[in-house]
Amino acid sequence: GGRELRRIKTMNRPGLLALDPNGVHLAVSSSSSLDVFGCDPASGKVVQQFRAGGPVLCLAWHPEGNLLAVACHDGHIYLWDITTGKSQAVLTSVLSSAIRMSFSNNGDVLMTWGWDGAVRLWNPWTGQPLVISPGINAHLSGDGQHLVARQGSKLVLRKVASGGEYRTLPNPAAPSGELLYYGAPS
Repeated sequence: GGRELRRIKTMNRPGLLALDPNGVHLAVSSSSSLDVFGCDPASGKVVQQFRAGGPVLCLAWHPEGNLLAVACHDGHIYLWDITTGKSQAVLTSVLSSAIRMSFSNNGDVLMTWGWDGAVRLWNPWTGQPLVISPGINAHLSGDGQHLVARQGSKLVLRKVASGGEYRTLPNPAAPSGELLYYGAPS
């Protein structure tokens, strides 16, 4: 049930939909273009329009409803500030596009997982990867302290350690110069 409040007209056939946690903005991706629209669900008016880097795979809202994460088939996750229309960060997933993603309740961590079998935790404000762990079908607890993922036929529960970056070192195993991160307890 429920009473219909409004019908929102779109230019193209809607693909993915995501309503922000406050019900103030609706993100709509089109199945026939690379545009993502930020709409006011009360009026149906488009408040922002973003150009995605490829077909959109999933959408996620920051808990405050001001930041939209858009995972695309090009292997990037675009983070847009819906109020300013500016790009906050571009997250690069080296081997695979993100299939699912979600923010921790406080919005300090964005969790993604893809078919490459990796779960990634990101700082959504800087775009820096925080943790890469094996698994798929992952879920990050609301407080960002626990991560559960499927590895083969097993479920693995991990405690996510808090702490800042201790030191960044060149990674000799990475021919393209990716960095090696080591975090120390805070």
